[in-house]
Amino acid sequence: MKQIKYIDDKTKLVIRTSAIKTYLRCPAQCFFRYFKGLVIMPSSSMMMGSCFHKSAEHHYKYKKEKGKNSKLSTLQDVFHDEFKLRKKSTQWNKDEKPDVFEKEGVDSMLPVYYKGGAIILEPKEVEIPVKITLEDANAEITGTLDLILQDETIRDHKTKKRLPNWLDPIKSTQGYSYSLGYLEKFGKLPKGFNLDYIIRSRNAIGDAKIETSKTIKHKKDELETFKTLLERVVNSMRQGNFYPCSENNFLCSPTMCGFWDICHKGQWKNTGVFTKTFCRNSEEVEED
Repeated sequence: MKQIKYIDDKTKLVIRTSAIKTYLRCPAQCFFRYFKGLVIMPSSSMMMGSCFHKSAEHHYKYKKEKGKNSKLSTLQDVFHDEFKLRKKSTQWNKDEKPDVFEKEGVDSMLPVYYKGGAIILEPKEVEIPVKITLEDANAEITGTLDLILQDETIRDHKTKKRLPNWLDPIKSTQGYSYSLGYLEKFGKLPKGFNLDYIIRSRNAIGDAKIETSKTIKHKKDELETFKTLLERVVNSMRQGNFYPCSENNFLCSPTMCGFWDICHKGQWKNTGVFTKTFCRNSEEVEED
């Protein structure tokens, strides 16, 4: 019996890099979020990362336009306003106190990043939309470069609860997509890719710290290999190959995945009829 594709070859797909990352982590989760449009409330950690990103974005846009650093107090106000906006739509654990999280961001994370990153780095471009064209797969992968420095390196930041593995930036799907998107937009390779990790306070407010990864320089043949990976992921999506990835995946748990219940009831098997991808493709910024 001939299998009917979930998405036919004539339909051009426009997919966010976040959807690709999610598919590589768990195809079923990607299906629920980006093809069925099911949205779960963000965790406290995700919300903190979004508030921090908003503050950093404000700073670099201001610095690029005015040629000088924004005040730390201004970034703290931005964080406070964003936190207030997102607090009610965040999934808090019973033992989590929102006020403590806000204080951590304002009084610990931001001051550390401000001194160790924000006032040092010189932005060339901020929040630049890019795309990766996959002609053979009839698809475009879209994303946003948060920060390009004057030395033509790409910079991104992550808020973490613990020190990162040194392999993280080397294996980073985001890093490869950034470099490939940069190449397609500017016609040349970036000088490198760095991740700034803001390690959150663990025992007390004020002990946050910043760790910067080594500069990763992607070669053209590496990017071509990554492009092949993207094409195969897109082709798997067209076939409707969405399945749970539970083996050795600590994120596959009732506490770490909001789709746990419906996934383990087998709803990932019912792909139905494809209508669209829920990736905010018309917007120039990455969704949370």
